Amino acid sequence: MAPDLLGVNVKTQQMKSIVIKQAVIYSRKRLSVAFDYDPELVQSIKRIPGATFHHGLKCWHIAFSRANLNRLTDIFRGIALLDLGGLKTEFFSKEGLDHFYTAAIPLEPEDEQHLTQFRQWLLFRRYSPSTIRTYMGITSVYLRFIKPAKSSDELGDNFIRFANEYILAKRLSFSYQNQAINALRIFYGKVMKKGFDAAQLSRPRREYYRQYHPKRWLFEGAVSGEQYDERSIQQVLRKSVEMAGIHKPVTLHWLRHSYATHLLESGVDLRYIQEILGHKSSRTTEIYTHVSANSIQRIKSPFDDL
Repeated sequence: MAPDLLGVNVKTQQMKSIVIKQAVIYSRKRLSVAFDYDPELVQSIKRIPGATFHHGLKCWHIAFSRANLNRLTDIFRGIALLDLGGLKTEFFSKEGLDHFYTAAIPLEPEDEQHLTQFRQWLLFRRYSPSTIRTYMGITSVYLRFIKPAKSSDELGDNFIRFANEYILAKRLSFSYQNQAINALRIFYGKVMKKGFDAAQLSRPRREYYRQYHPKRWLFEGAVSGEQYDERSIQQVLRKSVEMAGIHKPVTLHWLRHSYATHLLESGVDLRYIQEILGHKSSRTTEIYTHVSANSIQRIKSPFDDL
């Protein structure tokens, strides 16, 4: 079996393997590129400017950058599998993770054909270009992850493994997980014509509860039964903001504020929002009616279509 390629194991008797890690060489951050000696791979790595062989570490190394990681993906596509397990997940965006999956691992012709049918189905149903791009990307990653299984095989526990070993292990968002559920629900239900149990795909939510067994709070601190520390939550938020490349100020209170606003714009009664937020006075909750005024202004009259 091949080494961990962003969480995927495939048979690679016909494919060479390259291990890429983050390293500090000569006091500089570098990408180390290690593989068994192969003339074709050596000639390929030499195409990257600044590629140097380190005799002590027995690896090639290049400047640490996403651009160089893209170059590695391009020059080794079709001739080798890239093991990126030694790189920090923070190095990638969600799209970056998906890109390296789809670039490094080929699909069987049968799977490619089914993906084409999936795209045609989405186009015929008038899905937006961004939704089609998202659903196609996720489904493509999923089919590569489950190899040597194929798209024609039953869904079975493959998605549970995909959720636990790819989505959760790479700390991808819950939004990404929902998108994956939506994409695969359509792919297997409409394109592959297979029975589909949507409840089965929500299991990763329950995995957290089964693993940690919270007693009082859903997310508890280091001591069982105690509430998660506010400072820890702030640190998680700050790190998430940095990873997302957001430069605007973001606070926990803003998240709460946004949550309430979205509830109101989704049609939830103000009294329920007051209860959820724990407001003693309805006047406190009524502030969100003013926040949503912009949404009201964007409402389109049916007469505009006449």
